[in-house]
Amino acid sequence: GFGVYIKARKDTLPYFNEWKCVQPGVYTLAVEPSNNTLCGIVKEKAKGTMKSIAPYETIEHKVIFGIYDL
Repeated sequence: GFGVYIKARKDTLPYFNEWKCVQPGVYTLAVEPSNNTLCGIVKEKAKGTMKSIAPYETIEHKVIFGIYDL
């Protein structure tokens, strides 16, 4: 077997979002580092947690993906 890990900086990507497609023949799983949750723009703004990037603003992200034998 094998394992997978993902490392990201919590100050720029504080959330990990997961989504699945379980349709027969196209099963897909994604685990993605993110700067927002999946609750949507309206709820993020209402909670005061909405993060956005201004025009021409840059943010450097560091994400490490790894695979190892079990």
